[in-house]
Amino acid sequence: MFNYFTSKRQFGVEIEFFFPTWEAIEPIAITSSKLGLSLWIDPREIPDWGTSRPYNEVLDWKLTTDSSVTNDDCSVGFEMSSRILQGESSLSELALIIELLNKFNALIDDECGLHVHIEIRNDFEASQIKNILKLQLNLEDSFDYLVHPERRRGNIYCKSNLNQFYSELIDLETSQETAIWTDTGRASLVSRSFQFLDEAERQTMDKLIAASMFHKLNLFPTLSCGTVEIRSHHGTLDYAEIVNWIALQMALVETAHGASQIDPETLFFVGPQKAFTVLEANLNFDVTQYYLNR
Repeated sequence: MFNYFTSKRQFGVEIEFFFPTWEAIEPIAITSSKLGLSLWIDPREIPDWGTSRPYNEVLDWKLTTDSSVTNDDCSVGFEMSSRILQGESSLSELALIIELLNKFNALIDDECGLHVHIEIRNDFEASQIKNILKLQLNLEDSFDYLVHPERRRGNIYCKSNLNQFYSELIDLETSQETAIWTDTGRASLVSRSFQFLDEAERQTMDKLIAASMFHKLNLFPTLSCGTVEIRSHHGTLDYAEIVNWIALQMALVETAHGASQIDPETLFFVGPQKAFTVLEANLNFDVTQYYLNR
């Protein structure tokens, strides 16, 4: 098997999609069990095909609705959430789910996103939480080159993590456009954000974490389920695209865990290569090549 990553961290994915009509979800509900997958269908949101037994996050993939996505008949769209996955062997289940969605012509548009959760509860301390946020600030522009334009800026569901620091640190006479979306402005804001994080105590970090929902790196799940959520990827039903993105974000987490010090970057908006260089020690070479050869 191709080695996308070697990390043993638990992870999960959330795949947003839609159909021409609400009823088109029926084949997914009926067929999944024949593939050996345990699919739990939310009985409150999808009552016609809902599962009667309790949901088990360790065993069950979950099918529910997503109010940010709309079917062609104007009904609410769908979200498929994985069970808790671990290791490359679990990717075979993801492949089956993607095959199933494609077989029955699930659709993706600009409303849809791919979200990745990666477990950090067992070995991340406060300094490593700061590390992953610092890495995100350093590399967000590089990651943006790998996703569709609608995920880069102006999306209320995956805002730049620099937004929080702009509000905290920048005089409002300096526009957000200048502070975040120009190379010199971003370099200055990232540097000031690092200093802010270095000095931040527990209460300040708790406030930052709680306010990070709907940002590209969402730290809020660390408080409830011990994961970080990466929200920046566009919707996709391409297996290779999904697993390479998981591998890239797994490298982000492992780099944050192992780093003793992270310094602010000074160059921004120069392409994706910066991310591959910074994460190289934890990133399979073939993942880098996948992105560079697209």
